[in-house]
Amino acid sequence: DTSQIYAACIENGTREVGIAMLSLHPPSLSLYQFSDTSLYSYANNILEVTSPSKILVVQSPVKSAFTQILSEKYDDTKIVNIPRSQFSDSKGIELLNQLSNCPNEIFGSTTPTKNRYLCLSSANAVINYALNNENIQIYPSSLRTVFHPLERTLDDDPMCLTNFNIITAPKSSLLRFSTSKKNLATPSLFNFLDRTITTNGERFLRSNLAAPPSDPRHINLRLDFVRELADNDELKNEIKNSLKGIDDLDPVITYLVANHAKKCQPSFSLDVILKLLTVSKNMSKIHDCLSQMSNVLAKSLTGAIEQSNFDKIIEALSDFDDTFDNDKKQYKGDNSKYIYIVKNGRNSVLDVTRKTYDKTIEEIYNLPQEIFDKYSIKCQIKFNKSRRYHIQIKKSDMDKNQLKLPSEFIFVTSSDSYISCTTQELLILNKSNESSEFDTISVSQKFAESKMNNIREFISSIYSISEAIGFIDFLYSLAVVTSEMKNANRPIIDEKMTSIKMVDGRNPVMEKIFQNKLSENMSKILISDMKNEFIPLSIYLTPVKKISILSGVNASGKTTLLQTICLNLIMANTGCFVPCKELSVPIISSLFIKSSQVNDYIESGTSSFKREMMELSNISMHSDQRSLVLIDEPCSSTSALDGCSLAWTLIEKLIINKSFAIISTHYRELEEMSNIYKEVNSNQMISEVNSDGKFSFTYKVGEGNLSEMMYGIRAAQGFLPLDVISYAKEVYENISVPKEKKKKMSGKNAAAALIQRIINLNTTNLDNDGLRACLTSIRKRCSIK
Repeated sequence: DTSQIYAACIENGTREVGIAMLSLHPPSLSLYQFSDTSLYSYANNILEVTSPSKILVVQSPVKSAFTQILSEKYDDTKIVNIPRSQFSDSKGIELLNQLSNCPNEIFGSTTPTKNRYLCLSSANAVINYALNNENIQIYPSSLRTVFHPLERTLDDDPMCLTNFNIITAPKSSLLRFSTSKKNLATPSLFNFLDRTITTNGERFLRSNLAAPPSDPRHINLRLDFVRELADNDELKNEIKNSLKGIDDLDPVITYLVANHAKKCQPSFSLDVILKLLTVSKNMSKIHDCLSQMSNVLAKSLTGAIEQSNFDKIIEALSDFDDTFDNDKKQYKGDNSKYIYIVKNGRNSVLDVTRKTYDKTIEEIYNLPQEIFDKYSIKCQIKFNKSRRYHIQIKKSDMDKNQLKLPSEFIFVTSSDSYISCTTQELLILNKSNESSEFDTISVSQKFAESKMNNIREFISSIYSISEAIGFIDFLYSLAVVTSEMKNANRPIIDEKMTSIKMVDGRNPVMEKIFQNKLSENMSKILISDMKNEFIPLSIYLTPVKKISILSGVNASGKTTLLQTICLNLIMANTGCFVPCKELSVPIISSLFIKSSQVNDYIESGTSSFKREMMELSNISMHSDQRSLVLIDEPCSSTSALDGCSLAWTLIEKLIINKSFAIISTHYRELEEMSNIYKEVNSNQMISEVNSDGKFSFTYKVGEGNLSEMMYGIRAAQGFLPLDVISYAKEVYENISVPKEKKKKMSGKNAAAALIQRIINLNTTNLDNDGLRACLTSIRKRCSIK
């Protein structure tokens, strides 16, 4: 819930940034400290992904560069200026020593506090702000605190999370496909991979797509787990059923850590007990499932569950039991689980109130037999929240036996098949039952609250179990997707690799669209010649040819190729098998993406060109030899000559940075770079011209430059009138004539141009001096002295 996330940010003069992110549901504190870029791209990425409701910054008469960027990006209601005194690292250390459940991991003997003083300052600011504004109290030694280093993660550009359909699809997308959770969803990689069952699993999947790991060891451990689980359907179903029985632990953690001033519902502590009992049973089943697996990660998770002190939590819950008599349960109301959760003999007052409750229940369910003996009327006892226990009689029984309803029955209501009513005796029993139920739940609630401090001691273990559930659910989701995909293969990610190779790669999002009937029909409406299946794509970047200039006709598949590489790379880094015949990549530490979908930001007065230049500036300054850069139509938001010059310079910068890069473009001049620089290779999306003059797309990548000229005009033939197309070809030929040839135009064409210019003077508004100047210019053109 992003409305319950607060962030505090502070930076120093060397662009080092400290961020503290406090989530209130469940309570947890995430700390970041790193050296950022000139555009503060890493900090912006973190804020973009987490989307906090409030961002706390230092109050100052002069805004810092980082604060200025935040002010331009977010509205004033989201930015909160607080005094500099609140950003205190010494107070932050003191506060976390009091509240954190693992202070030694944050500023222990092995980690100098001077290396984290900025994030500790932010921690003090954000915690105090939340305590004062949310009116909550955090119990000592209960707040989960984690320091997140940015190393060994793949840094995703925030824009690509939307524009390349990773987390969400662009708002302009009209296509939808069905998922395991929704009948209709936007076509994104997240929705494609989301087979998670728990809330934590879904959150884990989302965060991994936003910042997947780049450590090949961790990735390969995940791939081993996914492969073994995907091949074992029986084990997969057992884990699925166990995860389905696990309740969300976030409310449990919130209750144990944060004492909200707002009153919880009367049975909330009993709900916490029930959730913990349910999780304890299902975690033992998951433990048994994992112990059957042979991969290293499964054994590690099994050991983590065994070392989580969960057996001690179960021991702390020994006074409670959720396995009360199921035969009795069907006769009780909705609160039965709270009435019998405390074992007998634990509280004498509770035993008395529960005995009274059982007695009234027994008398209520004996009434149908008494009514039958007295009136020969068959009836049954029903329960709902409004009437509580009441009598229900079938109309057919009354009509069959020609019986009339005795006057003893009151508050009679009738439906098509049943008569509902009550009696004075049943009303009295209801009153007594409701009173004993309230007393029983109240005593049970107080008894449960008295045990909470014993459970709160194991908050670290509950945090660990919650994370383990999310991680296992995340891996289960990847295994399900792997088993469902056709021809999915294991990616090769190794630090010894020096090339990026994708053979017959398929776009998982596009394939899902093709498989969905609704999307297929929508596709036929939007694109008349769309195929029924996705055509695999291949690309190869070597240490010698690290940059590919990709040209092609409009709609030939250039953007789809870039998206396919991006999605498959992220899937591989998360630990999922990929829809490729082969995918081998070295360690990629950063993924830079510039989409062609760049729009103006009217709110901040930022043009599409300015936004594009900011993105390209970030790419040119911070890409390195472990970066993959995917640029779709660079510098297309300005004039052709200026854009081509800027794109040429950017590619030269990528050559210097030794980055892997694929740049799709319509600038034909860029194709010449492959003849100048050995690091640059020219590729094209192959297309053919039909007999009717229209293009037929093969959606295949080929070597060399695009030979077709005027392909934009030819591609427009199906949309524009023929006379417009014909005239456009004439204009193209005229514009494309070199300047030297234009000077040598035939006398007939030159004369026609001069005559037309003289005729235009008849309708001009120029004065005499202006006319005289024009005629002088014409005379010079005619070489008349």
